[in-house]
Amino acid sequence: MSEADWRAARRVYRFATAAERDAFLAERGWAERAEATDPTRLSGRFRLHLSIGWISWSATVDAEAEGGHVRARLTVRKGDRERSFEVEPPISEWARFVSEMQILGAHRWEVYDTVAFDAPLWKMVHETVGPPVKAGGAGAYPPAGDDECTPEFARMGLAAERLIERAIWGGFRSAKDLKTIPDERDRVEHLLLAALRAWGAEIEEAGTDPGALKEADLERGLAEQLSKLTTCRTQMSVNGRMADWPRVGAVDIELDRPSTWVELKWVETANHLHNCLRDAGKVAQAQREGQAQLGYLVAGAPERQWRRGTAPTRLFDVSVWRGTSLVTEHPSWWTWWHDKNANTYPLRLPTPVITVPVGQVRCAAPTGEEWVVKVARVEAPGTDSYVPPPRRSHDDETAPTPD
Repeated sequence: MSEADWRAARRVYRFATAAERDAFLAERGWAERAEATDPTRLSGRFRLHLSIGWISWSATVDAEAEGGHVRARLTVRKGDRERSFEVEPPISEWARFVSEMQILGAHRWEVYDTVAFDAPLWKMVHETVGPPVKAGGAGAYPPAGDDECTPEFARMGLAAERLIERAIWGGFRSAKDLKTIPDERDRVEHLLLAALRAWGAEIEEAGTDPGALKEADLERGLAEQLSKLTTCRTQMSVNGRMADWPRVGAVDIELDRPSTWVELKWVETANHLHNCLRDAGKVAQAQREGQAQLGYLVAGAPERQWRRGTAPTRLFDVSVWRGTSLVTEHPSWWTWWHDKNANTYPLRLPTPVITVPVGQVRCAAPTGEEWVVKVARVEAPGTDSYVPPPRRSHDDETAPTPD
């Protein structure tokens, strides 16, 4: 295999829709399209066990899909303490997980023998598409028995974390491991999810009620975790950096290499997610003008608020905002921002604006319901733009009360 072919084989892929993923797999003969679309055929089992003897730590992920239903459990042990979490991911998450395992070539992973004493251990059983795969190692990682955490192994960890919505790496995780992710965009998204999970684990350990937190707590906690992994700045003034939005204010979190803008929201009601509309336009325009290579929305809310289906929750699914729709579908909010201070209103906005879900993290509450923190990538392909209309509307949107 040539160097070019080897690099192509290791490339990280993300899919905006299930159809796009299915077509990709079908072209390569990795799965029958029916298997990827018919929930009753998406059956299988996955088990991953990680342990480090010298700190008496282990984490085990068990997941099983059958008849269109998925059950997954994470068990974490440290010393005499043990914690378990159970989730029932949608079948679409299992389909994505199986697809990622196929792309990673998990069917080629083997058991690596070693005489290392008390080394990091991992064992995997994967029974989805094709024959069952059993693999493992002590201080050695796939695909070739490397003694350093490889991109493939880190990717498998991330895929499993997405499925169970919890952090599993524990003692395995380090800044060096995260940097093994081969694609720049994927590395940034891995960093964001890793930092969110670390922060979520901290507030769970402390018994903190997510409902008592504010957006500033999310910003402070996420920035603290990100700073352990990469260069991170908060509340950076970006006035004057964009010609078509000169008085845009500050960006919540800015990362380097690649330059990334991250906008945060922590809300008790789904209506306040309307504030993410302005943030989506903001990071999209930053990319269009070359001020940021990547842009993300991060928002936390009680689980029931996400289920309400309030319009802005679309920003955290696959969405395409063509023409002026980002503004004209929510005119009362944009009018409010314009009337509050016309000097801070954008002169132009890009079209289309596209959002793609990256992942989510659950924050358990000592009493009451869990909060869910979602991450979405914002993109602004092309060169088209428009002058956003600040007009009043008599639609039936809830009266705006932006932060």
